[in-house]
Amino acid sequence: MAELGELRNEFSLDMQKRLVKILDDHKDKIFYYLLIHSQHDRILSAKMGRRAVRTIFMIRYDLPPVKLIGSACYYVNNRQGKIERLWALPLDIPREESIVTDEIVPEVLRHAKDMPIIH
Repeated sequence: MAELGELRNEFSLDMQKRLVKILDDHKDKIFYYLLIHSQHDRILSAKMGRRAVRTIFMIRYDLPPVKLIGSACYYVNNRQGKIERLWALPLDIPREESIVTDEIVPEVLRHAKDMPIIH
């Protein structure tokens, strides 16, 4: 069985590949919003016999998408060659008590810096 860190790394590599393809496919557009949304997938979970998460990439050319739990949104401006993160909200996933820890993971902490806090 894979370790938690290994799964996180594979998930990250898969997302990077998908992002590179999207950026290449849309390099002729002046600007757009890229929304990445993850959600629990009950149908896929039932087929696999365990909890599954589906990640969807959406492109918007007009208005920025609505902020959703489990989403990240980027403003891509190809004319200026800039990508700006507008927000990154974590997916609220219940975890088994055995994997919950008070230990700080530096990599996660680094990515969480400047994230919005919503009450």
